[in-house]
Amino acid sequence: MDEWPMTCQAYRLSVFLGSSSVSAPSHSLALMPPTSNQNAEEAAVDSPCGCEAKRRRKSDDKQDRSSRVAASAVSGPLTEEDRDCIDRFRQLVRIPTISGEGVTSGSYAKCAELLQKWLGEITGVTNIRAIEYVPGKPVILATFPGTDPALSTILLNGHYDVVPVFREHWKSDPFEAVIEDGKIYGRGTQDMKCVLTG
Repeated sequence: MDEWPMTCQAYRLSVFLGSSSVSAPSHSLALMPPTSNQNAEEAAVDSPCGCEAKRRRKSDDKQDRSSRVAASAVSGPLTEEDRDCIDRFRQLVRIPTISGEGVTSGSYAKCAELLQKWLGEITGVTNIRAIEYVPGKPVILATFPGTDPALSTILLNGHYDVVPVFREHWKSDPFEAVIEDGKIYGRGTQDMKCVLTG
């Protein structure tokens, strides 16, 4: 089984979510590079706060952990938490945040508002704000305070816009988030609304 620390509680964590054409401001970036050597078979992480984890990956294992978790959540017995996550994911996919069209359609604002609401509900973090560096393209910045303010900030950056759709190539509405054979189909399911939901 893979083991990998998603976050370290000692670090302050900032989450920056917006349209892919809006970058995080350079003055807000303070990234911590890995502190140990990494290779495809095993990567070890030693953070300054002393936590350590190892990730083992079989060379024939092409699926990453998140893909396995997502697949099992839809195909196996579902918990209430699974159903809630799937529902939120499908809600995001149903918002047609097509790159270049989101400003005029209002879909960027709708998606950003929903993400901001969920961050507060799920995490309990209150330092969440919407910022418009570019008019009509809101970004959400949420900061999770770490336990050690002397450590640098780790920034997680994501986007909620999706590439344009050629509907004639789809079997179903690309913004319906159809579940078929244990899989969810829709524009943005992989890039990157699944990550935003996680």
